[in-house]
Amino acid sequence: MSVRSREKTNYGRVVEHSNYVYLTDCLFVVNQRGRLRVLIEKRKNVHAFIRGEVVVSWGLSLTWSFPLDGWTRVSYNPYRHDKFFVFDDGRELPAYEAKKVLIVNNKVYAKHISLGVSF
Repeated sequence: MSVRSREKTNYGRVVEHSNYVYLTDCLFVVNQRGRLRVLIEKRKNVHAFIRGEVVVSWGLSLTWSFPLDGWTRVSYNPYRHDKFFVFDDGRELPAYEAKKVLIVNNKVYAKHISLGVSF
């Protein structure tokens, strides 16, 4: 996982690579032009990300177990949806923001998620 800076002096630069990142006050962002390029070219590109305040991150070599009770899995698949989403009672609901996000080995978990209507 790449962590990019939002500071004026390093804006947009990757400042860290990490397997574990804990963020607060997060927005789930999908660049629609990048997604369209994926659909046309059938090739991955970086066009979706989570914007938030990094509270703490752990290095690439660390192995660590975190209790995920009460956390909801958030996913993104450009071939299925144009937004991040969660599964809720068999429905796929768009996820727009969350108070807390935990990224563990490229899997995203969130608490206090703002959800949209079902697809």
